[in-house]
Amino acid sequence: MSYTAHIARKAAKEIKGLDKATAKRIRERIRELAVDPYDRRISGPIKMGEGMRKSRVGDWRLIFKIDDTHQLIIILAVKPRRRAYPNQ
Repeated sequence: MSYTAHIARKAAKEIKGLDKATAKRIRERIRELAVDPYDRRISGPIKMGEGMRKSRVGDWRLIFKIDDTHQLIIILAVKPRRRAYPNQ
């Protein structure tokens, strides 16, 4: 069962500002997450909040939340690793 990806406005703006190759890799990762957002090879939990997860794409991190009830992945942020995890 596939999930639908929703990209928050802030995350979409971040993706739009990236070089084409990186943006393409991030879009591909979002498609992979839509197939199985719990795949341990491409995502993992983070301690930023209940149900928050991350996925690594090179030096970039996708921060997202999964809504199993509505089969939805909400991409909240796309940030370089050094800015992705506050208080670290």
